[in-house]
Amino acid sequence: MPLGVLGAAAVTLCTALVLSSVGATAPSEHTAPPVIPALAVKIHPHDPAAFCQGLVFHNGHLLEGTGQYGDSRLRILDLRTGLPSWERKLDDSQFGEGITVLGDRLYQLTWKNGFLIEYDATTLVPQRTVAYRQFDRSLRE
Repeated sequence: MPLGVLGAAAVTLCTALVLSSVGATAPSEHTAPPVIPALAVKIHPHDPAAFCQGLVFHNGHLLEGTGQYGDSRLRILDLRTGLPSWERKLDDSQFGEGITVLGDRLYQLTWKNGFLIEYDATTLVPQRTVAYRQFDRSLRE
């Protein structure tokens, strides 16, 4: 079976990582991980009943994908209240997972039944649903 572009890129990356690690010394057992300070600039409320699976800020809106069988949704959140100002419920058989925006499309994954739902990123109107092979909650070629 041919590797394809992604497979060839993965092989190249793995080879480069292996070759670059030759001769490298192992880190000390006592080396502490770096501490990266963070500052909360503003805290917004969130619906405690929502099982958040993904957040993305797009076109001035905070979009959230939620999961749970029978209660998975794609939502636009009102930052003042943490509640949805718009939402689309997924089919009860679908457990919503992560969301992301790429170009003019928003994508939402489902867990176990392996669907990718493609939306118009501006209108959030579903465009198509595609089945994919799923391994450990990730997409692979």
